[in-house]
Amino acid sequence: MPAGQDNTRDCKPEICVADCNRKAKCDPGGYGPAYAKERFVRPSCAVNENSRFGRVIGYYEVWSLRRICNKLYPEQIPAGIYTHLNFAFVGIHPETFEVVPDSQWDEDTYKRLANLKLKDRSLKVFITVGGWDFNNLGPTATTFSDLAASLPAQRAFARSPLRFMATYNFDGVDIDWEYPGAPDRFGREADYINFPIFIENLRVALHYLQYFDIKKLAASVDFFNLMTYDLHGVPARDPDPSTFHLNAHTNLTEIRPALDLFWRNGISPDKVTLGVAFHGRGFTARSHSCLELGCPFDSGANALRCSREVGLAMNSEIDELIRVRRVKETLDEAAAVKILTWDGDQWMAYDDGETLRRKADFAHSQCLGGVAVWAVTHDTREGKYSRLLGGVARRRYDAFVRGADEYDEVAEYEDYCRWTGCNE
Repeated sequence: MPAGQDNTRDCKPEICVADCNRKAKCDPGGYGPAYAKERFVRPSCAVNENSRFGRVIGYYEVWSLRRICNKLYPEQIPAGIYTHLNFAFVGIHPETFEVVPDSQWDEDTYKRLANLKLKDRSLKVFITVGGWDFNNLGPTATTFSDLAASLPAQRAFARSPLRFMATYNFDGVDIDWEYPGAPDRFGREADYINFPIFIENLRVALHYLQYFDIKKLAASVDFFNLMTYDLHGVPARDPDPSTFHLNAHTNLTEIRPALDLFWRNGISPDKVTLGVAFHGRGFTARSHSCLELGCPFDSGANALRCSREVGLAMNSEIDELIRVRRVKETLDEAAAVKILTWDGDQWMAYDDGETLRRKADFAHSQCLGGVAVWAVTHDTREGKYSRLLGGVARRRYDAFVRGADEYDEVAEYEDYCRWTGCNE
C-alpha cells in the first residue's frame, strides 16, 4: 500500500482477504496465522465416482454472435449439461434504474436461449446484469453505487427484472457488479454497507470479495458464483512492467486461498460455485529461454483470428492452434493448468479435459455446490468442452448438436410454465 494511504476502510479482521498465513498488504500485524487457524476450518468431502454437482452454470456472451468466426449459437449448446444459462449482459438505465437491453438486437438471442427450455425442462435461463464494461468510465460507471445507496432506486429496480423476465421468459437474475467499493472501478466506500441492503430484496448470484459483506449477503442469495478465472492478464491501466510475470489465470494454488474468505465467514460451501474458463490467457515472453511460471513478459500474446483480442484465446481457437502450429504442451501439476508455448516467445495457460477434471475434483473436495463457466460461447461448435465439463460434473446430456446453418429461424414460445405479471 502506498505511503500515506488510508487503510482503515479495507484493513479490518472481518474483511481480510489475503492468504492469512502471511502478512496482508495492509495487515497491521494482528491477523496472520493465528487469525486464520482460529477463525475457520476448510470444508472437506470425499471425491469418488458418485460425486455430482447440483449446479453447472454457463455464461452466454451475446456479442459472440458478432465475431467473424467460431460463433456458437444457442442451439449448439448440448442439452442436459447446464442447470443454468446466464445471458451476458443486460444493463441498468442510469436515471430510471430499470433493466434495459444492451442492444436492440439482443431480443432474438433472448428468445433463442429461453427456447432451450423446451428441450430441457429442468434448465433455468437467467439474465446477468452489469459486467465489466458497465463500470467503465461513462454514464453507468456509478450506477450500481447510486442504486445501492437509494431505496427509491432499489424499488424501481426490483420491479424491473420481474417485467423483463415475464416478457422474455427468463427465470432469475445474476448481479455482476465489477466491483463494489473498488476505487479504480468507480466504487465508493459506502458500497460495503449498502450492497447487502440492496441485495436483501433480490435473489441473485454475486462475486469479487474484497469489499463484500458476505455474511449479510449469504442470507439473501441462492448461491455465489466465484470468478476464479482471469486472475492474471496484462493490466488495463497504469501497467508496471516490473510486475509482468507469467502466471496462469486459473491457477489452483491461488483459488484455494481465495475460498478461505467464505470459510472464515461461516458460509456453507454448497452455496459457492467455482468459476472455470473455456478460454486461455497468454503473454509474449521477454526471453525465449525463460518460459516457466514467474518468468517476465513484455505484452499479451498475439491476437488470434476469431477473438481478435491480445492476450486471450477461446478454447475453440486453442484447438485450432494445436492442430496447425508446432505447439509444445505441458501440465503444471500444482496450478492444475495446461501451458502452451509456440513461436519462441508465445505462452498460453488454459484448461482442457484433464485440468477441468482436476478443478472439478478440487471443488468436490471442498464440498462446493457446483461450477460456472465463462463462457459457453468460447467452446467449439460441436460443444467439446461443454461435454468434457458434463463428464467431470457427471451430468447426462444430449449427444446430438446441429450445425450453425440450421438456425436461421427462431421458434415462438410454446405454452408452458413461466413468469408473468400480475393478472396475466
